[in-house]
Amino acid sequence: TDYYVPERKKKKILARTILPDNKIMRDYSTTDKKSLRKTKFLSIDLFKITIEILIYGNNKISIISFKEKFALIIESRAIYESLKSIFEVMWAGAKE
Repeated sequence: TDYYVPERKKKKILARTILPDNKIMRDYSTTDKKSLRKTKFLSIDLFKITIEILIYGNNKISIISFKEKFALIIESRAIYESLKSIFEVMWAGAKE
């Protein structure tokens, strides 16, 4: 976040995030405007994702497990389009 967020902001790239609806994530979202980010929330009963998945460019996906100290970058248009579609469905159903 010390490098990625400032670089993304400098390039005026808006990030959309979907997070579990809990106090920690609600507090995190209070910096959305400053971080050039829009956040929506899903119930913690539905949102069991404990890794970070970034979909960017037109064919890149980063999968990061901070707990396991592991990251993977995939360059695939087919996987990108599939995960982006899943994200858009989740985004449409998430609450602000």
